[in-house]
This record gives sequence, C-alpha cells and structure tokens, in this order.
Amino acid sequence: MNDVATPAAGRITERAQRYLVETKPWVRFISVMIFIGAGFMVVAALAMFAFMSAGRAIGGNRLAGVVGGSIAALVYVALALLYIAPGVFLSRYASAIERIAKDGSVAALEPIIRTNALSPGSSPSRGAGQRPPRLVSAGRGCVE
Repeated sequence: MNDVATPAAGRITERAQRYLVETKPWVRFISVMIFIGAGFMVVAALAMFAFMSAGRAIGGNRLAGVVGGSIAALVYVALALLYIAPGVFLSRYASAIERIAKDGSVAALEPIIRTNALSPGSSPSRGAGQRPPRLVSAGRGCVE
C-alpha cells in the first residue's frame, strides 16, 4: 500500500482516506445527537412557557408567571439555536468525508480543511509558502 501521495497524483493516501472514513459514523452520530438535543430544548422551552403561564391561573402573580416563563423560554430557544450551528458543521463534515470515500481526490479535502481552518493550533496568518510547526508524536519520533 502506497502511503505517500504526490501533489501531481491528485489523490489522498489510502491510509488517510481510511482514517477519515472511520471517523464519519461518529461525526454523523454526534451531529444527530446535537439536533435531537436542540429539539428537546425547544420542547422544554414551550413547556416552560406553558406551565409558567398556567401558574398565574392557579394563584400566583399573573405578571411574574408570564414574564418569568417567557424569559426562561427565550433563553432555552436561544441556547437551542446556538447548538444547531455545530450540528450543521459536523453534518457537512461527515458529508465531505463521504465524498472522499467515493472518489479519494484531494479536491474533496478542501471543504474539510476550510471547515476546520481555525481549529486549535492553526493560524490564519500563516502564509501559503510557510511550513506548519513541527509535530513530534510521543514515543514514535515522527518529526516533520
């Protein structure tokens, strides 16, 4: 198995492709769980609003129940909206991995690299001609 891809070949190595394909089910699972969690948060927000509003009829302060329920519901909806963005990014990432599995081209890597361009340890100011920092693997001595 050839683990070295040349730029002229336009393909990624089989090993790199295999590693990406192995992560795809987990990426998809986490994105689905994020969407489900956001959905539960919206349902909880609606329930909060309904129960707090109904509490005013039982004997509580009428204004406090409506305002308190509305604020709590809005906070939950806002948090659910914040959770949706990472779910969308992970879903797109899983789809890009699927495209790599089909054709194995280097062009299919671009969406993944662009999605993770500002991940920890990367620098947006690094120029195209500059080399990335040296990486040393613990115990293996894998130095650039």
